[in-house]
Amino acid sequence: MRVLPAAVALSVAIHGGAIVWVELRPDPKPVALKVVTPAAATEPGKPAAPEPTTITLLDEHTVVPQIRDLVPGSTGRRGGKRHETASRIATTTTPSGGSTTLAPSGAERKETGPSHNPLMTMRHPKIEKGPSADFWEKFEQNTKPLPPKDNPSEQLDSEIAESQDRLGNPKWIANASPDEVTAERERLANKRYEKSTAELQPDGAGRKSEHKTFAVNVEPDGTAHIKDKRNLRLTGLLSGEFDASDALMRQHGIDPYSSYKLKVLDGTREERYQIGKEYRTQQLAQSRQLMKKNLERLVASAPGPSELKQGLFELWDDCAESGSDEIVVGGRAARSQVIGFIRTRLPPDSPDAFTPAELARMNKHRRSQATFAPYGE
Repeated sequence: MRVLPAAVALSVAIHGGAIVWVELRPDPKPVALKVVTPAAATEPGKPAAPEPTTITLLDEHTVVPQIRDLVPGSTGRRGGKRHETASRIATTTTPSGGSTTLAPSGAERKETGPSHNPLMTMRHPKIEKGPSADFWEKFEQNTKPLPPKDNPSEQLDSEIAESQDRLGNPKWIANASPDEVTAERERLANKRYEKSTAELQPDGAGRKSEHKTFAVNVEPDGTAHIKDKRNLRLTGLLSGEFDASDALMRQHGIDPYSSYKLKVLDGTREERYQIGKEYRTQQLAQSRQLMKKNLERLVASAPGPSELKQGLFELWDDCAESGSDEIVVGGRAARSQVIGFIRTRLPPDSPDAFTPAELARMNKHRRSQATFAPYGE
């Protein structure tokens, strides 16, 4: 009960002291505030003007020749003659087109004419000279397009490859117009369709032509074989086809599709001829290798020297002497292979060499125009 009056008295004393201090405290001095003005903002979209740049154009460097080189007779020695030369005025032409005057010592040098640095020239004169007419004529002669191939199939493959190369070349695409690119794509599509619908299609080393009632097989040498298909043909799991008229005509030895077969053969005659020509050219290019194999077979199968010499003569006599250039070249290569074999295996000083009587007998029965003389005439 005594604690409460003491606390109240303490609180009254503290608050009373605080009130007295506030009343007796002097007023604070006023403080001046500085007002900061913001900088003017630049308008958006308008960049600040750049500071001006000063460009100084220097005259072209000119090497002034020595006075003693300009005046004939100067010796370069010290003396009155040298001083006389130095007092003269020499004029030289600057590369920029003006003239520079060399004055005596102590005088001011004067320049006349235009003074311009060629390094500051942005556009040079147009070059009028170019390749001569002879150059363009030779260029056109050496850049003629390749001649078309004889084989239609190979020519078609070549055109397809050419179109594919163009469309796959980024530089050609960049330089060509949209119409040219579209035309080239249409050309490629047409060539591919033409190849897919060609009469003769690749079949291993040869060609083939499939039809509903027969098939045409072309060998690598161009030879064509026609094979009739069966009259009864299955078209489904439980269905088929059978032509009664075809069966009756075949029983009487009549081919109901003979005219159509002739049409197919006539349409492929040129292509089959080119196929055979290319095949013969390839074979003739390997005439030496083929003759070498024939000689090996002859040596393995000949029972004695006389049979070996007779076989060598027959191989030599079978070589072609006339025909196309490829055939003639191939025949000569094959004969040279036979002659080389004879001179190596049966030299003239060997006991099994060809005798004059044997050569006379063989030449009497030869079919070739050339004379069989393995050891030379």
